[in-house]
Amino acid sequence: MKCSIYIGLALLLVSDLHTSVSAQMHRWVDAQGRTHYADTPPPDAVGYERHLLDQQGIIRQSIERAKTPEEIRHERRITEEQRRREQERVEQRRQDAILLKMFDTERDIEIARADRLSIVETNIQITDEKLSSLHAQWAQHKRRIEAYENSGQQVPDDWREEGTSLQRQIAEHEQYRNSRARERDNIQAQFDADLQRFRELRAQRP
Repeated sequence: MKCSIYIGLALLLVSDLHTSVSAQMHRWVDAQGRTHYADTPPPDAVGYERHLLDQQGIIRQSIERAKTPEEIRHERRITEEQRRREQERVEQRRQDAILLKMFDTERDIEIARADRLSIVETNIQITDEKLSSLHAQWAQHKRRIEAYENSGQQVPDDWREEGTSLQRQIAEHEQYRNSRARERDNIQAQFDADLQRFRELRAQRP
């Protein structure tokens, strides 16, 4: 008998709960300021903030409106930008630690810069000397070919191959020199930035 009573009470509670849930009402205000009520809101209602009301009209839950695709993309861009800036801050702290560990004074940075630049400048100087020699060889070779052609004789194939080889060597050495010149400029710019950052970090120390 008690078991039947318990079962009946349980069924009653479930029935009351079902009635309570089914009695809940969604309320929202559209873009024109009109208030809507519905047990089951239409699909376009997700674009508005909604409130879930109980039987007494009391707000039991608030549901934020669904974001538009553009808003979602905008939030993603903001998140990605924040992540990028944080990565930059982490990398800057790492670079600062290395800088302070490598150098004790500004003079140390200047000496290191001079040493690096000296090596590159030596490479450039050697390349310039080689280029000067190659250009002289090419000029002489070109004059010889022109003289041969002016005499009405056919220029030997090995002469033409030699000329092609000289031109290729000149192009390769010019490319190498240009790359070393860019390296020199990058070294100068990097050390200038390091020196400026070193001064800032030292000024921040108590």
